[in-house]
Amino acid sequence: MIWKRTRKSHKGKQDPVIQQIKQADLEMLELSTAVGEINLKYMDESGFCAWSEPSYSYYFRGEQKRLEQSKRRGRRLTIIGFLQPLISFVYGLVIGGV
Repeated sequence: MIWKRTRKSHKGKQDPVIQQIKQADLEMLELSTAVGEINLKYMDESGFCAWSEPSYSYYFRGEQKRLEQSKRRGRRLTIIGFLQPLISFVYGLVIGGV
């Protein structure tokens, strides 16, 4: 029996030119914040469900791991947060969001 991790990756799907442009924009904003020109806040949004697929599992070598698909339970929970480092963190929750 072995222990394996299920992997999902976006590696190789990002355009390196666009990524460099966005990194340069972020560095300029952080520099403007450092000299006091702007107040920079970081925003992130994430969603959660009561149902999720397993990320690790045991199975015997040479066998295919199969899991029955169950009905999804509950409504989706979405959280959005704004962070201003060392100053503030504000968040909000939405239940049943898409």
